[in-house]
Order: sequence, then structure tokens, then C-alpha cells
Amino acid sequence: MKTFNLLLSSSAILFILLSVGCDRLGEAPRRNRGRVASPGTGSVKVVARVGDREITRDQQAKMVNAYSKSMIRRGEEVPDDIKKMVLDLMIEGELLYLAGLDLKIDDLDGKVDTETRQLIEEFPSERAFADNLALRGMTVAMLKEDLKRRVIIDHVLEREVFGRIKITDEEIEEYYNNAGTFQSPLQESREEIIKILSASRTPVLLDELIERLKKKYPVEKMRTDSNQYSSGKEKIEGKE
Repeated sequence: MKTFNLLLSSSAILFILLSVGCDRLGEAPRRNRGRVASPGTGSVKVVARVGDREITRDQQAKMVNAYSKSMIRRGEEVPDDIKKMVLDLMIEGELLYLAGLDLKIDDLDGKVDTETRQLIEEFPSERAFADNLALRGMTVAMLKEDLKRRVIIDHVLEREVFGRIKITDEEIEEYYNNAGTFQSPLQESREEIIKILSASRTPVLLDELIERLKKKYPVEKMRTDSNQYSSGKEKIEGKE
């Protein structure tokens, strides 16, 4: 996933990719799909639905905690609406994943195996790798499911966002001349300028993609104040 790391400049976009494995944290039972579980029943409480996939309150809470810690480490202030922001990003991650499921990805399992081997090589042995996963409450099979999801989303981003970014020689030269801050000659600064220009265009293309996907896959957010859906029409728990 080198392309993604090369072009990424927005921490929010990075969060989408890093948090997309939330499905393995547990989905609501299928019989509860389309409604919010009542407090105290022991059922999973759903905060949003994207297509036929659900995001639970527990998943949202874990992502809020992870993203808040990440912002604090970067010296950024955690916004008051962090829960809403994180939920919106999780929804975008689900949209990207659903879009990827509709695409044919050559040798998907092989790509996942490659990603897995690269992670294993960071440990002294496969046993140490497995023990580390166990401490995190994961198995190799669970990890592979997360990596598969990442590969799928990365494929969508490469195809629909990064692959659509074209930087011309004229744009590179214009940026170099207008910036006036480069100490190296134009040719030596070329790659850095491409990264800068590409990163500036990534959020716009991603926003356009997300808007297209919202028209393809229905998004429903539960209103926590009244346990209702919000998706252009209201739908109250237990009513069709």
C-alpha cells in the first residue's frame, strides 16, 4: 500500500483506512438489522447502517478512543464533536469497503498473504507473532480478514482517487516558481512537489467519491436522542 502512504496528507483520510477493520469487532445479529436494540436488553446497539452493514456503539467508542489518542499524540486538540466526526469517518470506510466488494481484485488472497508475511517478518518467529496477536485478542485468521478489508479499500482508493490524480510539468514548474522556498533545482524538487500537489487534491477527489457512493449505498444514522433513523425519512424502532 505504498501509494496510499506516499500521497496521504490528511489524518482523517488515514483514519478511514486504519479503522476499517471494525467489522471483526462484532456485528449485530442479522435478526436485529434495521433497528436499534433497546438499552439493557443485552443486544448490540447499532448507531449506523451502511447498505447491509452495521456500525455498533461499541465499535464507535473504540474508534473514538483510538482517534482521540492519535490526535493528542500529534499535539492536536480533540474536538467537542469527536463522536460524530468518527462515526462519519467510519461510515465512509464502510462505503469504500462496499464499493470494493463490487470490484474484481486480481489475486486478492495472494495480496493478503503477502501483507501477512511482511508483518510476520517483523517478529523473531511465527510463534512470537502469534503470541502478540493473542495479547490483542486476535488470531491469524482474524488478522487476515482485517488485511483483506484494507487491501479492498486500498484498491478502491487507488482506482478512484490516487489513480485519477495527474500532475503536469507545467503545474510542477509553476508551483516551484511561486513557492520560492526550494533550495534545490527544479528537477531535484520534482518528486516533493508532486507529493504536495497530489496531497492537496486527494481530499477533494475522496469527497466526490464518497458522495457518489452515498447515492449507491443507503446510509442510515440512528438518532441517539430518540432511537430513530436519519436517512431522508424517519423510521422508529419496531415500526416499518
